Amino acid sequence: MIYTVLSILIIGCLFNSLILHITTKIFKIKNISYKIALMISILQWISVLVIEIILNIILFTFNLESISIIITIVLNFIIFNKLLQKFYQTSFKKNISIYTVFTSITIMIIIVLRSFVIMPFYVRGTAMNPNYTEGSYLLINKLNKNYQRGEVVIFKNPQKENFLIKRIVALPNEKVQIKENAVYLYNPKISDFHQLVESYLPENTQTISLNENIVELQSDEYFLLGDNRKRSQDSRSFGAINKSNIVGKVFIKINGK
Repeated sequence: MIYTVLSILIIGCLFNSLILHITTKIFKIKNISYKIALMISILQWISVLVIEIILNIILFTFNLESISIIITIVLNFIIFNKLLQKFYQTSFKKNISIYTVFTSITIMIIIVLRSFVIMPFYVRGTAMNPNYTEGSYLLINKLNKNYQRGEVVIFKNPQKENFLIKRIVALPNEKVQIKENAVYLYNPKISDFHQLVESYLPENTQTISLNENIVELQSDEYFLLGDNRKRSQDSRSFGAINKSNIVGKVFIKINGK
């Protein structure tokens, strides 16, 4: 996972410096070069990353994530202004204009990325303990729609206007049954149900349901359960989830508290 995170940071920094280089060209800044833009981006990313990690912990603790974007923009500008003054000797007034154009381009790209490629997600509650604890920061892959058993996905709650995180235990066209404190899947080869082996769960985990009804999944439905089977509201209560409601699957996890 660490290599994936580093790769994303490197690609992001390179792309960030390219946008900065283009922006400084628009404003005809003297002595501009991609090398300088890259240096500014590296220093800015390091500074912002450290500040945002601390800031996000504080905002999450006090449930103030809604203002994180505003604070991030302000902090970004303060750091951005200081770096431009150092490397380009530009004025505060001009830096406001440069930052406005630079940020506008960046935001448009982020909107596109979050809409179609990747989105961040904070875990709330204990439904996915112990694998995904409250406060864990996740990145969700929205491009890959090839969902497999055992993968953790984010989806729209069919009962409320929010998103939930659960694990796929049964795939489209399968039959699933919860009995004897475990999950059973239908195996057409032997015309019988077999117990699902869930190595990602703590030993002796019991999966309890209010009934032992056999659920037959349609061609576009998935059966989802939380890892914390005693504290999770999932397909046992609201039924199977249609593929169209699944936003994407987790591909990067940074543990919370």
